[in-house]
Amino acid sequence: MLKVSNLPISTTESDIDELFSHYRIIKIHRIDIKNDESIAYVELGNDEEEKDAIEKLNKRNWRGKDIYVGSFRGELVGVDQPENK
Repeated sequence: MLKVSNLPISTTESDIDELFSHYRIIKIHRIDIKNDESIAYVELGNDEEEKDAIEKLNKRNWRGKDIYVGSFRGELVGVDQPENK
């Protein structure tokens, strides 16, 4: 999985689809907004695609901001979990 940080606050899932249009996206797990940036967690088709995306997209200027793309091996707490009511 990839962590994409320093995205503009207005970033949507459609924007992430566009940014990663050359790759097979399995799932966009979530987009968090913290301070003045958005952070997305993106799962691509395989490790090779992830390595290629890091190489081509990391530190790239996208919509006026330098974005950071790197491997994420942590656990996303609360993702894809049903809400308790």
